[in-house]
Amino acid sequence: GRTGRRRFDRRGFFARALHNLAIAQHFNGNYDSATQNYSDALDIIAREDGNVSPWLILSLRGLAIANLDAGRPDEAILTFDRAQHVSDVNYGPQSLEQLPILNSKMLVYLNYDEQGAALEVLDRIYMLHSRRFARDSEELLPTLHQRAQVYGKLDMRAEERRAWKHILAIKQDHYAENDPALIEPNIKIAQIDIRNLRKIGYRSVTTSAAEKHLKRALRIAENSPEDNWETRKDCLLSIADFYTLFDMKGRARRYYAAAWDLLS
Repeated sequence: GRTGRRRFDRRGFFARALHNLAIAQHFNGNYDSATQNYSDALDIIAREDGNVSPWLILSLRGLAIANLDAGRPDEAILTFDRAQHVSDVNYGPQSLEQLPILNSKMLVYLNYDEQGAALEVLDRIYMLHSRRFARDSEELLPTLHQRAQVYGKLDMRAEERRAWKHILAIKQDHYAENDPALIEPNIKIAQIDIRNLRKIGYRSVTTSAAEKHLKRALRIAENSPEDNWETRKDCLLSIADFYTLFDMKGRARRYYAAAWDLLS
């Protein structure tokens, strides 16, 4: 009834006060005090509004991060799992509301070298986005950038390259032919190809995919309506470094000279 609602509002205010105090203690490195106050806030909310109240999620995330910073990763993961369960009950297992929890869990797994678990969470994050948005949708770009970053960190070059190719395909669909947004994915794809070329000792640069992507990035930079000289300089240096790496000194010298002219 109305009286019970007012009572919960008063208790809820006290729970928020404990949560805010825990944030301040956490910020100051007082992890034990922070975890205690997060836990007390959770007890109040669960007692007054139920064990799967959506109001639990924020304090559960705070408690998990405090446990993580205190060097208790196992407890942090268990708390994140509880927060995810509460999110699933309230918003559904396919809801994007759980993304902050999943992102935090993935970072824990990456920091503690749990590669398999991190990749499972990464796949779930992508699945949630891909169920909501079309494959060629710009809304997929943030999760694709995340995939490329994680794959790069784990030196999973084939997967990283596929992520950047997907990013490039989306941007080609949504941007003009010479839009500067196309430069980054071309450069990233080239860098992955160069790492692969160095690994296998391949030297035929004239038809390599890396050279193609570097030249495409430079062409976009040179023809971009925005005419950003710093971007052109970076592209020139990237292709010059590429030719230097594979001992094509004459070609490298030409691009270094062009970069020098811009800098001058």
